[in-house]
Amino acid sequence: MGADAGIQNIVQDLMTAAQRCAARESKKKKFLYQMRINENIAVGLFKEQFIRLMMTEDDQMRGTPFKQLIADMEQYIVPVRKLKAPLASGSG
Repeated sequence: MGADAGIQNIVQDLMTAAQRCAARESKKKKFLYQMRINENIAVGLFKEQFIRLMMTEDDQMRGTPFKQLIADMEQYIVPVRKLKAPLASGSG
């Protein structure tokens, strides 16, 4: 497994955890559409925190930034809307 695949797995795990929390919150607020985490923002947040997380020597101290990262990801939720018409295939 390459480094890119390993990092993508970490990001997906963090997003899954954040998505569970966001889903609970969206049920409480009764949004019109299903809500999910914005993946582009989640990857950006992870990139910002990754070096700091890896430089932390104490394993117990590493858990706190991960929890904060999940909480940060939860703030960026977007609605999932179904398209009204299918996209046209081909360019012309």
